[in-house]
Amino acid sequence: MKPKTVKEINAGVQAEGSWNSVCNFFKEFESTVEKYLDNSSVERLNRWRPREDDCKEEVKEKTAREACTGKKKIEKECKGGRKELKEASEKMSKSVKKMKKGEECREELKEATTKVAKAFGAKTLKTARKTEMFIYEKVMLKFNPYYFDEEKFSVNLKKDGSNEYTTTVNVSDENLRRSIKKDLVG
Repeated sequence: MKPKTVKEINAGVQAEGSWNSVCNFFKEFESTVEKYLDNSSVERLNRWRPREDDCKEEVKEKTAREACTGKKKIEKECKGGRKELKEASEKMSKSVKKMKKGEECREELKEATTKVAKAFGAKTLKTARKTEMFIYEKVMLKFNPYYFDEEKFSVNLKKDGSNEYTTTVNVSDENLRRSIKKDLVG
């Protein structure tokens, strides 16, 4: 099912129609951007784009997840809070033993401190992301359309009437915008 209208706008393209037709537009849009953008942009779009069988809550959750801060290096390196703290405790014990013997223990203290900081930092970032998700889902998306931001383009999806939706694709790069308009509108 094709959208009722797909038209050019200054910043890109706009599609209007039923939920199913707008979801079909997103499939077409994804195929189009596959030609021009790297895989990570297309993969993110694929994770976010609404599907015919998605309910409002699923789209809201996907929007919030994509808008939230991604995992940071410290979180990826962290083996888990308990394990990092256990290893930090072991390093600390080792440094105390070395200190009692009059040996240099600076390296063990440094490693213990790093492990404690890593565990604390990873937990703090995870908590912040949960808070960010809550704010997006419960506050931001109550007053704003669903959206997806990528470096080269952004997408807004809003409900107009009882069964009508409008999606707007804004493309920042002029050459890419021309190509997308040509592929989607003709």
